[in-house]
Amino acid sequence: MFGHQRKAVVMNPDILRRLVNEKLTDGRLPLNSIPRVWGGPGNGETCDVCETPVTHLEFIMEGISLVPGKKPLQMHVGCFHLWDDERRRCGRSAGRLGRRARRRHARDIRPRTRECRRKRRR
Repeated sequence: MFGHQRKAVVMNPDILRRLVNEKLTDGRLPLNSIPRVWGGPGNGETCDVCETPVTHLEFIMEGISLVPGKKPLQMHVGCFHLWDDERRRCGRSAGRLGRRARRRHARDIRPRTRECRRKRRR
């Protein structure tokens, strides 16, 4: 009826949330904010969160991390919002440790994400 139908891979939100936390823990995703973000139609790029392609029927969010030497981030819109929620949640629960983690990168991120997980289980 509409010509093209959207065929996107839909992952379980709980699985995606765990994946985001793992990537925040080991430094594959930044914990700091991205000062400039832009979006547009995908072109087959791989999402940095769920590792599936962003097709031309989906929108991609792109941004450059403040961490030196990191490649630009590319994510589905939903994955971007999930990453943003998780990094903010962990940053709030850790207080000053968040600033230190940005400077020391993954080494300091690990204890903070464990603390976030403990708080969610309570």
